[in-house]
Amino acid sequence: MTRIQLRLEDSLHQGQQSFVGFHLSTFDIPRSATAELDKEAGLLTYTFKYVDDETAGPSQRWSDDIAIDAGKHSGKLLALRINIKRYPVGEMRVSFKHAIDDIDKALSKSIRQLKVHHQKRNYILVKSVIDGNRGSIENAVAD
Repeated sequence: MTRIQLRLEDSLHQGQQSFVGFHLSTFDIPRSATAELDKEAGLLTYTFKYVDDETAGPSQRWSDDIAIDAGKHSGKLLALRINIKRYPVGEMRVSFKHAIDDIDKALSKSIRQLKVHHQKRNYILVKSVIDGNRGSIENAVAD
């Protein structure tokens, strides 16, 4: 299993610029983020840790391949899992690109549907962390 510590600084800085007049609570901003790649199981898991260590509610399936764990009370993203084994056989990097594209689409769709402002901003921040660290994850997948 490969574990990668994700960079948060760039995403947090961008996020603060985009929230003119609105700031996320420190409870809604991840303090750490990791990606774990289990090539044998074909599973990529992003985990986000927050100040309050809120417990997750029941896992939610966004599709056959994507599931999330959201905070039981806040709805903030705690974990996002994707089954990368189900993607087309071929070069692992290509399959991974499709998997990440699907995560991006699923997050974008969810962001459009969310009504609670702080939850929507949390999802936007998490999406920027995933996008900002895409290269590191792609390199790990290719190894």
